[in-house]
Amino acid sequence: MDLKERKLKILNAIIQDYISTAEPVGSRTIAKNYNLGVSPATIRNKMADLEEMGYLEQPHTSSGRIPSDKAYRLYVDHLMRVDKLNGVIEETINREYKKFTGELENMLSYTSKILSQFTNYTSLALTPQLYESSIKHIQLMPLQEDKILMVIISKEGVVKNIPIETKKIIEVDTLNKFSNILNECLKGSNIFQVEEQVIEKLTALDKKESMILQELMPIIRKSLSSPEDIKIYSNGITNIFNFPEFKDIERAKDFIDLWEKKNILVELLSHNKEEGIRISIGKENKLKEIKGCSLITATYQFNGKVLGTIGVIGPTRMQYSKVVALLDYLTKQLEKSRRKTIQKENK
Repeated sequence: MDLKERKLKILNAIIQDYISTAEPVGSRTIAKNYNLGVSPATIRNKMADLEEMGYLEQPHTSSGRIPSDKAYRLYVDHLMRVDKLNGVIEETINREYKKFTGELENMLSYTSKILSQFTNYTSLALTPQLYESSIKHIQLMPLQEDKILMVIISKEGVVKNIPIETKKIIEVDTLNKFSNILNECLKGSNIFQVEEQVIEKLTALDKKESMILQELMPIIRKSLSSPEDIKIYSNGITNIFNFPEFKDIERAKDFIDLWEKKNILVELLSHNKEEGIRISIGKENKLKEIKGCSLITATYQFNGKVLGTIGVIGPTRMQYSKVVALLDYLTKQLEKSRRKTIQKENK
């Protein structure tokens, strides 16, 4: 941070004003609305310095200034004070979360709605990836002549129904045998850890059954690691039109088109595997569709392991402190709810 206190105060005031109004900020506005103890002329000189240093930009049609991505980065790293979440919002979240018993996906769907509702931005919630989850139960059952259905319940509360092509008919009794072997080997492991154990159990099967199960294991593993198995809940996609920065039709179209690209969204949200909150501002985002946006994500965990991600996308003049406070509270409540569910199931 290369700014002295006076310039920091002026920059902070400009950022706060622009976040609120979306209007370029002039020296008179800062002098009038913020008690900084300096004249408009002094503010004007400091603003010129800030522009030269890359913290402010001047739109062509205005004499005022707006913050740059560099300014927002300094703000979130050094100047921002995270808001305390409104008590009414906390009570609403807690009341709704109590309705979900062991239903993580329903909780994530609700979490996405809450994020959009209370921020007015576009929200996202990513379900846990099965190949990183601990599996509680697996059941194979017939679906069609050349297909079976694999039902998986993870210890994290995720339920997945995955159809698998077998190219041959497998009897119900055989599928039950396979299910029993898989469940016997699971004991909290993921599918990659149990494959060797499953092979050791093949002696309990006849030759035909043994060959079928050996053929099935790679298919099951591939099915579990497919991004198609991951769900993304999103709300408020059209909220972006409420902000003047997105009145440009092409820019808005690029943003809307992004939501048709599930694999890209999964990669975007999966990028943050570290504990806590991550903020990407403007050009820091690799995707061109959101280079004019800010993305704030937070990971939720269970037993110290990152399960998934929730977050919001909005304009760079986002209400960062409000969003960070809400994300922090929601992730803690998600984790608290999961702990309670697991404790109840283990009684």
